[in-house]
Amino acid sequence: MSLKHFVLFAKAPAPNVLTNSGYLRVVSCRLIWWVLIGWLVFRIDPESFTQTVTLRPRAAREFLGGLAIGVIAMAAIILTTVIAGDAHLSQAPGSSWEHVVFGARWLIAEIVGAAGEELLYRGLIFLLAARLVGAPGAAIVSALLFVLDHGGNPGASAIWMVRLFAASLLLSYSVVRTKALWWAIGYHAGWNFGSAPTFGAAGSGYINQGHILTYTPVGSNLMTGGSVGPEGSILAFVAVLLAAGALMITVPPGRSIG
Repeated sequence: MSLKHFVLFAKAPAPNVLTNSGYLRVVSCRLIWWVLIGWLVFRIDPESFTQTVTLRPRAAREFLGGLAIGVIAMAAIILTTVIAGDAHLSQAPGSSWEHVVFGARWLIAEIVGAAGEELLYRGLIFLLAARLVGAPGAAIVSALLFVLDHGGNPGASAIWMVRLFAASLLLSYSVVRTKALWWAIGYHAGWNFGSAPTFGAAGSGYINQGHILTYTPVGSNLMTGGSVGPEGSILAFVAVLLAAGALMITVPPGRSIG
C-alpha cells in the first residue's frame, strides 16, 4: 500500500488518510504502468510470463481462495486482539447502504492495488531473478525490495518490516506452487481489505475513508501493531504461517519455477 512514489496523483484529506477515489486512481495508474513493463518482459521471456498471468480454468478458484484466506487471516488477528482486551471494536458512523457502497469500492481498489504490486514483485522481479539465482534466491530478492519500498510508510516498525518479508516469501511460494499470480493477488487484496476497509484499522500505516467497523487499539504495540496497524502485530506472524498451511492444503503443488 506504499504511495510515496505517487504523491502527485493522490492528495489525502488528512495525514495518513486514504480516500477511495484517490487510492483507486493511484493504483490504477500503477497497474497500467506495470502491465506495460510486463509486456516488455513478455517479449524477453514469453514462456514464464504467459504461464504466470494467463487466465486459466482454475484462476478464479485460486484468486477467490486467496482472497478468503487473506480476509480470514486479518480478521483472526483483529478479533484475537479484541478478545485479549488490547483493542475495541465499534460500528462506524453511516448507514448500511453507505457501508456496502464503500466496501464494494474499496474491494475493487484493493484488488487493483494488489494486482499491481504482485505483478511487479512476485511477477516481474521474482520471475526474472529466478532465471539468475533460482526460485529461493529470487524470493529473497523480491522480499527485500518489497520491504524497502514500504520502509517509508507511516508508523513502519521493525516487526512490521520483518512480517512484510515473511509475507513476501509466502506470496512468492504461492507463485511457485500455483505457477500463477492469482492466489497471491487474492490473498494480498483480502489481507488489505480485511484491515482498513472492513475493520477500520490502519493498513500499512494508513486509515481508509469509509469503513464498516472502527478498530481502536488500547494495548501494547506488540499485540496491536501500533500506528502501522494489526499487520505489525506479533499475531501477524502466526497469520502468515496459518495462511501458508491453508495454501498447501487447498492448492495442489505445481512445477517449480527457476
